Amino acid sequence: LIKATDIYNRLLAQSVDSATLDSATYRGILREKLGEILLDARDMTNAAAQFQAIVKEDPARFQAWYYLGILAHSEGRLAEAADDFHKAILLAPGLEQAYYRLALVLAGQSRGDEALQVLDRARLHFPDSFDAQFFNALVNLQLKDFAEAVRRFSAAETIARTNNPARLDRQFYFQIGAACERDHQYKRAEGYLQKCIDMGPDNADALNYLGFMWAD
Repeated sequence: LIKATDIYNRLLAQSVDSATLDSATYRGILREKLGEILLDARDMTNAAAQFQAIVKEDPARFQAWYYLGILAHSEGRLAEAADDFHKAILLAPGLEQAYYRLALVLAGQSRGDEALQVLDRARLHFPDSFDAQFFNALVNLQLKDFAEAVRRFSAAETIARTNNPARLDRQFYFQIGAACERDHQYKRAEGYLQKCIDMGPDNADALNYLGFMWAD
């Protein structure tokens, strides 16, 4: 990662010599790749600086707005995150993940009706999928509609079993287990939390959740 970061920084310092790309586009591509590398390295501050530089020079680069939304959301800057995701969707209506991320942010702002409207818009554009059901369930959890959250997680589980079993990781089983517990489906919750623990015996969140549920 350090070597790749150094290469992209040196390329950014060079002048553009291309018959096919203008300066803003060329630098935007380089900065986007560098930003993604920094995100992988968990260097959020420098990643944000790259994406901010992109949109300052070329505001039409939707992927940069999307990444800025993710960074803002991770830091609890919900109003800024919502604005960034709105811009990404406006520039690229086919950017599916931006709809789901926006819905989560709106739910976190106690704007539940708007969050559900965003998910309805997404369903008009994209076929049903694991992500569609999974993110819908996360929104339902934030809105405290636990029965609907369980239903959505269960639909996601069915889709993944057929198309992509790898999506059924310990984080998924923790989420559906917690949703079942909140919906008073304690035996289902126990089964899912135990699956989570079987996949990661050191998972403190799942161990604590299951222990407290038994105690209650």
